[in-house]
Amino acid sequence: MQALLGIAVLVAAAWLVSEGRGQVRWRAVGLGLMLQLVLAALFLRVAWISETLLLLNHVVYAVEAATSAPVSSAILSTSSIPASP
Repeated sequence: MQALLGIAVLVAAAWLVSEGRGQVRWRAVGLGLMLQLVLAALFLRVAWISETLLLLNHVVYAVEAATSAPVSSAILSTSSIPASP
């Protein structure tokens, strides 16, 4: 329930700060929210989709860990950098 209230508050806030409040196509907003709910249900309830997303999460985590590892000291050795005159 709290998530649905949060979505409603975000939609209301976006409507309040918009310049063309009368031009909002509420049908498109409703269809977009329905699509979001259907995709969320699929991602959470269908086992192979959840497992695929978890696998992708592990891949991204591995890439992050590999790129944040310290660079080898042989590459950044200060002795290989020529001294300035």
